Amino acid sequence: RVYRAEIDDIDGNLTPPGIKKVPAEVIELIAKSINDGVPRGLASGRAEKITEKIRALGVHDIEEVASQIRARLSPEAVSRLVLISENGSIASWQEWNKGENRFGRREVDLVKKYIVPAGYQFLQAERAELYQAIVAHLSAKEFTNPFRFREDKQYGFAAWVNAKPEEASAFANAMARETNTFLKEHVNPHFRLFEAVATTVTVDVMLKGVDKSLALRFFEDHFDLQREEIVTTDDKGRENGNGWMFTRHKAGFSTNEFDIKNHYQIPLKLIAGQEGGLKSWLWLQDQLHFSPLDQDQNKKKWFTLDWDNRPLWWRLLIGTAAIAAVGGLGYLILPFVTNQIAFFSLIAV
Repeated sequence: RVYRAEIDDIDGNLTPPGIKKVPAEVIELIAKSINDGVPRGLASGRAEKITEKIRALGVHDIEEVASQIRARLSPEAVSRLVLISENGSIASWQEWNKGENRFGRREVDLVKKYIVPAGYQFLQAERAELYQAIVAHLSAKEFTNPFRFREDKQYGFAAWVNAKPEEASAFANAMARETNTFLKEHVNPHFRLFEAVATTVTVDVMLKGVDKSLALRFFEDHFDLQREEIVTTDDKGRENGNGWMFTRHKAGFSTNEFDIKNHYQIPLKLIAGQEGGLKSWLWLQDQLHFSPLDQDQNKKKWFTLDWDNRPLWWRLLIGTAAIAAVGGLGYLILPFVTNQIAFFSLIAV
């Protein structure tokens, strides 16, 4: 199968076990792919720019990873790198601004584009109430002091798991399941609008429908692609993982945890016989074949007008042909119209 784009989770997928930094080898691979004409996305539960409190934990934000990739891109390739932050909430990329003669930031709120009305807001008081209710419930279920702190997101929050690094992912899975049971049965109807997913280090509580699959919808629209043409990779592909919805399609690959019941998601850890996560992702990169998007788009452009991107000779040719066609049509129709006018004139007389 030939693919045309790829979107990758970061933590646990592009990073080695226990390390939050994306290796230079991965940066180089992604940059080469983009320079070759393939759109790439970084989709993460991370915010685009994180707080100093989280940075102190050794976490790097998406923009830090993206800036390393952009430094290796040709100018015409820069706009093919798209960042999807906060579990699918925001899409952003760099695009050349002719007026200012520099690259400028473009951004789309995917939640308002695809899910909620334009005026929707998740208030801070509601966020605090929801968080405290979840903490109280989990504490009563023997998850004593479950979270270290809350990281606020536009359409929810991330609760950082209070556990040893090697145990955090398993604790997050268990607490996400319990949190969803709590939310589904809660008497407050507003609470039932949210759901929890697990990452390697957090339980993310987001408005229902806000997940990384929004990145797929955006790539379909923005780059004019079919879903099966877009590769997605994530290490948290099991149910209640924040990569579950993201990898449940024909080109979805789970590099570590997976959903054995899903008929489409491809479990690389089983297939490749590799250690999960980054090693599975690297193995996959050697197996994939891409058709550069620019080549496909250029072929399509010759069958559409697309005046702004046409050479002058093409526009003159089409314009001349159009004028000739209109003139020829007029030459054929004019005698008929003249005869009809004469006929009705005689009747009137």
